[in-house]
Amino acid sequence: MKKTRENDITLQNVGAISHAVVPLSDEGGVTVFRGRNGCGKSTGLDTVSTLVSGRGKLPPLRDGQKTGLVAGFGSRIDLRLAGSRRGGGKPELVVESIEGKFSIADLVNPNIQDLKAADKARLKALITLLGVEATPDMFVPLFESQEAFEKHVSKSSTETSDPILMAERVKRDIEEKARIEEDRAQRASAEYDAMTVGAEYDPADIIDDMTAYYAELDAANARLNQLSSESETYHKVMRNIDEAKQAIAGVDVAKKEKLIADEQALIDARTASISDDEKAISETRKRIEELQQYITELEEAVEERRDKNHVSHRLIHATKSELDSLEGYKKIVAQSKTLKAVDADELTEARRVVDSFRAKLDRSAVARENQRKQEAAKHALKHAEELRDNALYLRDTARQCDVILTGLIGADSPIRIVDGRMVVDTARGSTYYADLSDGERWKTAFEVVAQHVHRDPDKIAVLTIPQVGWESLDPSNQNLVAELSKRYKINTITAEATDGELSVAKIA
Repeated sequence: MKKTRENDITLQNVGAISHAVVPLSDEGGVTVFRGRNGCGKSTGLDTVSTLVSGRGKLPPLRDGQKTGLVAGFGSRIDLRLAGSRRGGGKPELVVESIEGKFSIADLVNPNIQDLKAADKARLKALITLLGVEATPDMFVPLFESQEAFEKHVSKSSTETSDPILMAERVKRDIEEKARIEEDRAQRASAEYDAMTVGAEYDPADIIDDMTAYYAELDAANARLNQLSSESETYHKVMRNIDEAKQAIAGVDVAKKEKLIADEQALIDARTASISDDEKAISETRKRIEELQQYITELEEAVEERRDKNHVSHRLIHATKSELDSLEGYKKIVAQSKTLKAVDADELTEARRVVDSFRAKLDRSAVARENQRKQEAAKHALKHAEELRDNALYLRDTARQCDVILTGLIGADSPIRIVDGRMVVDTARGSTYYADLSDGERWKTAFEVVAQHVHRDPDKIAVLTIPQVGWESLDPSNQNLVAELSKRYKINTITAEATDGELSVAKIA
């Protein structure tokens, strides 16, 4: 059933238009402002777009008029002169009750060269249509807990009501955390590589029971020390024996003993002479003045004989010491009969055993150190893998921000968000929306918009297409837009240049 005239859009005293009606219906279709340049079709379409979208240029008041009106589907723009300055002036437009709507042209072609920025504008248009405001709760489910969310997303990133901006910030924070984890994983991998260089070892080199091994090493060392001590004692005694034999062989004992006896006799004789001389000295002192010279000579003779006695005493002492040494040498030579030489092969084997113990101990120390390095390297590798897994998890979580935005568009929407770009599935596979043909973009746009413009069954769905957008479509795509408008029961309003006065007519 067709809606009454109160649901049409009325334009009165707007720009060059004195009065015009844009028909609307439940069945949808395309309505076109037509006429020559300057007749008001662009103003009419812009005015309808402002009424529909709630934004854009304010419609101009018709020259010479004090009031104007744009009204339809419960929304209106009242235009009136608010007053004039002294001496005249331009009228001030007062706009009342503009309800926020949506223009499908913003989705099909936002007139932005950068493709990603264009898709962002398209997404912004859709989110505006939904009237959704972002809250941190939208993104908390990306993580296992509120605490995990707050750990990865800064509070400042959620201080906005714009879903797109919040999604960008949340995604940026998560990706930054992922980059940090990736850097840590790279450092852990480098640490693993450094640890494994030169850390090869033979497990057989590792000594399991160090207490028992050290006991064996101590026993081997004790045996070696015993043999070494015995060998050293033997060789020292043998050297002493050789020296004693040489000393004994080089001494004429009888001659030395005769020398001692002769010297002793001389000492005895000199001692008796000294006694007589001292008596003579005592007697002679009485004649000291006459015999002073003689006394001096005797004293010198006595001193000389004493010196010789000292020499004889030293010679006797040295000779006795030498004879005593000969007795010691004889005892040493006698000991040689009880000594037994250490077997050289046995001593060599003892050294070999100790050396093998020490070598194995060294190898075990190296092997244990390399084993420790490899265990640490395994831990570093495992840590690197955990960091990489966490980075992948964070990367995937960041991508889920696009899923949340896709969910805002609608579960049945053919458009989804991938890395900030709008993507649709076609026979060619996943394709950027911006890369679709004009016809494909219009068809997809109607499919997306149709889910939302009919949310209130009591309101008529209205969309606008700028004149340049409509005229850029070839006839086949114009027919496609008309067909889609009918299919989705959307009133699509546009404009095109023709000869003649302004007219507003439904063409399909």
